Amino acid sequence: MSDSQRVAKKKAVWFTHEIIDESGEVVERNDIPVAYVHGVPNQMFPQLEREMKGKTIGEEAEATLSPDEHGFQFLDTEFEKVFSENEVPPEYRRVGAEAEFQDEQSGETGTMMVQRIEKDGSIVFMKKHPFAGLTITYRVMITNIRDASAAEIRSGHPEMDHPSL
Repeated sequence: MSDSQRVAKKKAVWFTHEIIDESGEVVERNDIPVAYVHGVPNQMFPQLEREMKGKTIGEEAEATLSPDEHGFQFLDTEFEKVFSENEVPPEYRRVGAEAEFQDEQSGETGTMMVQRIEKDGSIVFMKKHPFAGLTITYRVMITNIRDASAAEIRSGHPEMDHPSL
């Protein structure tokens, strides 16, 4: 395989991925390729980017990330719900308590965590990211590699997300 077809600095790289939890269960799979520009400032996890270096189309790479390394926090500032103390069962009236929810409008389900309790007794819940607090493994499959343009190198992201679609 020539160097032009290997993951290296200033290459636009496309990959599919799955995320595996601590028990080995696949908790997310994306079969639509996503992309980044390798070796320049970008949104990739550095640990995964290191594992992808030198790989070719069709090869896999994986990196295991601790909660501190992946940084998925339980807070979703877009999803904050405030309840009066009497609306919340006693077992959820403490910071850190978790409750399952289903949004009435979207039907979305997930976990909310008590972020804080206000001076007036109101209880503030925020949506918890499903990977918060977990050690996760990213497993990727390289699907395409090409030289990145100058604009792509500056942005850290290819202009065309899905070259094979």
